[in-house]
Amino acid sequence: MNYNFYFRNFLIWLGLVPVGILNGAARQYIYSHYISELTAHQISTFTGISLFRGFIWLTNRKWPFGSRITAIKTGISRISLTIILEFLFGHYALGNPGKVLFHDYKITEGRL
Repeated sequence: MNYNFYFRNFLIWLGLVPVGILNGAARQYIYSHYISELTAHQISTFTGISLFRGFIWLTNRKWPFGSRITAIKTGISRISLTIILEFLFGHYALGNPGKVLFHDYKITEGRL
């Protein structure tokens, strides 16, 4: 088992956290006042994906995944860590109930 790979993967994921926070702050303080909340959320989803993709592309140039299966496993682990962080922070730090936390995952309502 390559613990160095897992540690590096975790550190790269930690680098994605401020990218996500800055993306959310941009939504909240720059353009959400001029458009609907749903549209702001959808724009933020697009910009977030773009920013994450750029960050991951840069880190992958330095530390390549090595194989497609490693890239898929890495992506799944990063998504899992992100969802866990969102729910734990949202519940314990912000005091949001489950209904509020699950709201952003309702694809049938246009949430991305």
